[in-house]
Amino acid sequence: VYYAGLPEHEESIDRHNRGIPLHKEVVDWFDKTTAEFNIPQLER
Repeated sequence: VYYAGLPEHEESIDRHNRGIPLHKEVVDWFDKTTAEFNIPQLER
């Protein structure tokens, strides 16, 4: 049985533990940009 706010609460816990999922194109853009500016890449 779900009650109001439960799915959102569970998703919040999951994202806190595993991070926010990013599309491959976004990760590729971050990799390119961090390399261009010589800054550390995103943690994976």
